[in-house]
Amino acid sequence: SIEFMLGFLTVLYNNLIFLFFGESYQTIYPVISYLSLLVFMVMQGIAQGMMPLVSVAVGKGDQKAIRFYFLRSLVLVVGAEALIVAACLLFPQNFAAVLLSPDSPLFHQAVSALRQYALSYLLAGINILLAGFFTALGHGRASCLLSLGRGFALLPLSILVLSHLTGGQGIWLAALVGEGLSCLVGLVLLKRVTASPAPLPVREAESTT
Repeated sequence: SIEFMLGFLTVLYNNLIFLFFGESYQTIYPVISYLSLLVFMVMQGIAQGMMPLVSVAVGKGDQKAIRFYFLRSLVLVVGAEALIVAACLLFPQNFAAVLLSPDSPLFHQAVSALRQYALSYLLAGINILLAGFFTALGHGRASCLLSLGRGFALLPLSILVLSHLTGGQGIWLAALVGEGLSCLVGLVLLKRVTASPAPLPVREAESTT
């Protein structure tokens, strides 16, 4: 799903970059998209590592363990996000140089774009973790709502609206806005999910039928 979302956003970004800046500027986004794929895979890995542990705790009805695994994973995600964002802010030239020559006329624009876009990683990992947490709790609808709403509604709409409102200048910060809106949705869903009764363990559920 992450690959599909990134593919969708790549098409959107490329069309908007072409609209506002021209064809030559389309070489900037691949720097961001490749890094985003790596970042999202790391966050997805943390979420997938948490999910079976939470699922086992749900089966046992151990609310303390559920909170423990979620909070530990959240600390790990936030710590990883902070390190990644710090690296992007301090050493963006190193990341940009992977795909662009420092002598390229677009190199400095790519560095600036990366610095702005990297701020969205601060919230992206939390959104990915929340979606995985909902799945582990047995609330698939909440997980789908957050994942699909983030990737195919809130992020694209933020990118479209801010790009047109700023004449393209806000295109790189738009991801931060989209992730922020998604995080708000995730927190609302988290409140509802944790306020609702926990799913019955499998054996207990079978015994009641």
